[in-house]
Amino acid sequence: MSLALPGLGKATGVAVAIPMTFYLQPVAAIALLIGIAKGSAAGSAVSAILLNTPGEPSSAPTALDGYPLARQGKAQKALKMGLFASVIGDFLSTLVLIALAAPLARYALLIGPVELCAILLFSLTFIGGLAGRSMLKGLIAAAFGVFFATIGIETETFIPRMTFGLLELDDGISLVPMAIGMLAISEMVIQAAMPTASTAKPKKSRQLLAG
Repeated sequence: MSLALPGLGKATGVAVAIPMTFYLQPVAAIALLIGIAKGSAAGSAVSAILLNTPGEPSSAPTALDGYPLARQGKAQKALKMGLFASVIGDFLSTLVLIALAAPLARYALLIGPVELCAILLFSLTFIGGLAGRSMLKGLIAAAFGVFFATIGIETETFIPRMTFGLLELDDGISLVPMAIGMLAISEMVIQAAMPTASTAKPKKSRQLLAG
């Protein structure tokens, strides 16, 4: 259940559990780490569904459909579906990885600047399909993403860009803190601005008494 906490994802969970494996047999230790890594997908969906705060960036799409179901009183249904989807998807992806890891590795070595440029153009055009009704918002979000991706050491010249002398920014902004911070803080602000049930009911009762 600790993997249901936002920010405590697969990498962090495995890193925290590594000292526990020093006193276990090798097979049991590897099984423990694999279980934590596999369970992080389903665990990160819990906070995405209940709090609209994905535990990992990969659970961000789960919040789009899971959190509205939780608001409708169907949180248990959403959690079950998230668990089934995580187990089935992880199992199938493992089989695909075993079968296609070697062929894909050979093709990955052939990727050059032209292919990378094509992938970047595809990713930018893909935003048009996800922008919904407002293309302007999608372009603004893409521009912010490109801007934040430029922070760090440039790979060709090894010149730091917008690091402001901080060594922590040499590798760029980590995806997990950025995704968790943007989604979690915005949801906290939205929920803080909404009146709670305890404050809304007395106000409604006072209006009825005044009428």
